[in-house]
Amino acid sequence: MTTDGFLLSFELSQDGDELSIHFDDLGLNNLISVLLQIKEKAGHEHLMTPSWGGNELSEDRQSEESRLLNRITLHKW
Repeated sequence: MTTDGFLLSFELSQDGDELSIHFDDLGLNNLISVLLQIKEKAGHEHLMTPSWGGNELSEDRQSEESRLLNRITLHKW
């Protein structure tokens, strides 16, 4: 799966105290799929942009006033 054709991005506000998650239908389906995978086991999953070696997150920033996060780690305890 590549980021071509879907939107899933996590962006921090300029002051770093707000997180915005942007997605379209396909991006939401991809996120749900990852969450269902991690639901079945303890551990973690990484979501990364292509420039960070992944293909789970989009690289196009959705707001000029935010900072795109290139790597998200989801932990299940």
